[in-house]
Amino acid sequence: MFSDWIGRRSNDDSLDELQTLHKELLVSIGLGKDIPGTQHEIDTLPHDASSSVSLVLKGNPDDVNTECPKKSKRNLPTALKLLSATAAADNGGAAGTRDDLIGASLELAKKMEERTANLVCEIGKLVAYNDQAGSTFRSDEVFEYFCEKNIISLFVDIVRSKPLQSELHGNTWGPLVKAEALRTVSVLISSAQDGPSLYYLLSNNCVTSLIMGIVPLTQWSDPALELMLPAYTELLQSLVHHLVLSPSEIFTFLKVGEKLPLFSSTVEVAISPRSDSFTKSKCLNLIVTMLRIRDSSFRSWISHLMFDIKLLLEYACDRIISCYSQMVNLLVGPVVDHMRSNAIGKQLKYVKKQIEYLNQLLQSGIRSFNVLFCEIFLRNVVATLLDNLLSNQSRSLLAVGVSDVDVIPEAEALVQSSLVFFTHFWSISYRPLLRMIAVALFHQNSTTLWRKTNDEIGKERYAMTRELSKIAEMSEIGSIPNEYRQKILSFLTGQTGEWVFIPASMLIEGALSCKALDAQIMASLGLLPKLDCLDGNSYPNSPLEEALTTFLIRKRQTTAEVVTMALKRVCILALRLFSIIKSTDRIKLARLVQRSPLVEALASAHYHFCQSALSARQQTGVSDIFIDLTQLAIQSRYPKLSMQDPIAGKKYGCVLDNFGYHSLMLNPEILVRRLQTLGSNNVEDCRIAIEMALQFRATCEIVMAAVDLFYSFPKIEWANDTLLTIGDLKEKPTQGADLDLRGRMIFQCHAAANALEQLENSTSGAGSVIRTQSVTKLIMVLDPTDVFIVKPFSRLEANRGTIICTVSLRSIIAFASDNEWLHIAIRNMEDIGSLVKNGNMALHFESVGTCLIVKQYIERSQHKLRNELRDLIGALFQRSYIAETKANISSNEIKNSHDINDEMETIPQAENNMMQSLC
Repeated sequence: MFSDWIGRRSNDDSLDELQTLHKELLVSIGLGKDIPGTQHEIDTLPHDASSSVSLVLKGNPDDVNTECPKKSKRNLPTALKLLSATAAADNGGAAGTRDDLIGASLELAKKMEERTANLVCEIGKLVAYNDQAGSTFRSDEVFEYFCEKNIISLFVDIVRSKPLQSELHGNTWGPLVKAEALRTVSVLISSAQDGPSLYYLLSNNCVTSLIMGIVPLTQWSDPALELMLPAYTELLQSLVHHLVLSPSEIFTFLKVGEKLPLFSSTVEVAISPRSDSFTKSKCLNLIVTMLRIRDSSFRSWISHLMFDIKLLLEYACDRIISCYSQMVNLLVGPVVDHMRSNAIGKQLKYVKKQIEYLNQLLQSGIRSFNVLFCEIFLRNVVATLLDNLLSNQSRSLLAVGVSDVDVIPEAEALVQSSLVFFTHFWSISYRPLLRMIAVALFHQNSTTLWRKTNDEIGKERYAMTRELSKIAEMSEIGSIPNEYRQKILSFLTGQTGEWVFIPASMLIEGALSCKALDAQIMASLGLLPKLDCLDGNSYPNSPLEEALTTFLIRKRQTTAEVVTMALKRVCILALRLFSIIKSTDRIKLARLVQRSPLVEALASAHYHFCQSALSARQQTGVSDIFIDLTQLAIQSRYPKLSMQDPIAGKKYGCVLDNFGYHSLMLNPEILVRRLQTLGSNNVEDCRIAIEMALQFRATCEIVMAAVDLFYSFPKIEWANDTLLTIGDLKEKPTQGADLDLRGRMIFQCHAAANALEQLENSTSGAGSVIRTQSVTKLIMVLDPTDVFIVKPFSRLEANRGTIICTVSLRSIIAFASDNEWLHIAIRNMEDIGSLVKNGNMALHFESVGTCLIVKQYIERSQHKLRNELRDLIGALFQRSYIAETKANISSNEIKNSHDINDEMETIPQAENNMMQSLC
């Protein structure tokens, strides 16, 4: 009804019209007996219906039969109760009434409600329009009358009226009238432009009484809430808007005693199960807006509303637990399921959305709010997830996820879901909470409170927070060994299979990447080795290194996709671990890497996969395509990037963050696969061996290079010349480029006439027509790695031409001669006019002998190229980092000591003191 309020003004906006509408509204709701001219109409109608029926008969004679049956009038109170907005239990037993004539009474009651709602709407229009038209409310006669008659309190009474509990007429019980009254008050408040007018609307606690009258939502029926809740949330939004603009002034009008109904009611609507998702989202955003108000008096008041804040925080935690339960239910079942995988993907996005809302709440800056949130979050969420980490596993999980026919049991689903949710928690912005979660997960000691319910813990408000603080301070009073830490480390050793290892590794990487956890904290938690103990020949292995080393040395008889993903996760964890150590103490990194069993395990894994790849090269069905498999693996790992190496100008590289936990947090493939994987065979095993060899080679290269004092861990691994050569990624002349033919192996040829005509038309200007003859010549240029088809510039400039087609010798599948014609089959080649069609190219040479020479040259060049590539790949895969590790690191350690001395002489005195302390 308010869609046409803004942008136009009624021609009849006047004080007389408002007085008339006010009089009619009073009569409609049963308060007009003392108004002259209405008593006769009221007395002629039955009780509980007289005023509204008289108004309907008077104002809308066409809507209702003027000969209204007496029985319909007698059943009118029952009909009004049936249309009431309250729940059925509050309607005085009207729902149990059955009468054939009740239908006519219901129609009459609906028309009465609609008429009353229209009156409320018209009054609101008059007042709101005059507010927008005039400079202030106080100078307007319409608003003065509105204030004098206290009409806003009348709207409040209409909203709060209920059957058997109100003096107002029954036509105010329905949701239509109440929603219109709420919407009218909302528009009046949002339309108020000056302070005095707004202050009047908010005075006498009328608006606060209206706000409190709607909650709890359980008093209303579902159909009523569908009409009333949108209007009610609009009212809350209008009030919050004014509160943000003038918090100190508006706050005085909104508080009632020690309460703030605006905040409490918004929380009530947000957490109520009766609210729809849109209303919940809107109210939750309003709560965040109020919490971000920086007015000191308002923030002080908010911090004392502990009951409402506790309800809000418990609801936020319940949403996360509900999402966790749904995730577990989705995980239980076959490991390959397209529909479940898509549903899990949506659920992961919903988890991220919930974490983002928690961050919005925590960014309010109200300390008491954040501290209480930590306690509730630890009790309601963290405790539940920790308990499920210890789920009794009904069977061995070593093979789960390896085969497509595997089924994820409930115990494993609980574990995986807990690990994934803990990984998402590293995105929380409140650092004290992150540190408490880290202590709960990784500290050697734990508390017995995790196994107790809230009732068993007692009424102590911050029991969990205080207990974790004691553990972090190394106080062993009342502490026990941390079984959750032991369980997570067992996941990292691979005891429960790779399917659980992947989310466990994501959890650890998230902790290592968390800015709230510095190196000192992580060392105390056992995630990093204690560098202070790195003296002599002893090496203080960290539990994390030992777990990853154990995982790497396990023998794997399968090359399933889940195994390769887990091995990639080990490499990323190792790089993350050593990068943190270097940022902490770059001098001791060389000694640590030299003695770390994890580095030796990485080198051994590289050697293992290199030998597997070289062994597969000799197998039938693999030897012919081994070079192609290696080429595809390199091209897949090192795509062309939009950026380039600022030093060497390289363009092909591997972004290491693509393997990090951030890229997997929303990927459902780590839990349930969409599609079935390829079965194990010689080709697939060789492909995975090559992929893993490249992965561990890159990891070992980075770790060994990091021993250099001034080397920093890269975010991008750039492909070197060897990889570019094997992967056929080196820059070469492209189609349309000019090529100098001097000093090259060239042969004159030509294609069919129609081919040349299409080529020249495609390269010439639009609309031009070039006539060609079959004698038009092309030049085939034979390079050691590529074949170029070139069109000469002219007869006078025959040593230069334009490249029409570039073909790599590796792309040539087969070729055959037919007299003067040479037919070449090319793979992965786009059509170029008629010269190359569906991967086939035909060229005509001057003689049969020339054609045979070209054929033999291409054959020899291919054979030579494949031998060279075979040698390059052999050299790439035969390199052993096991022997190089200690020798190179020892030499680099000596070199670093000299570099440190040189640096000490050149850096400023302040940095000199810092370096001495590090040494």
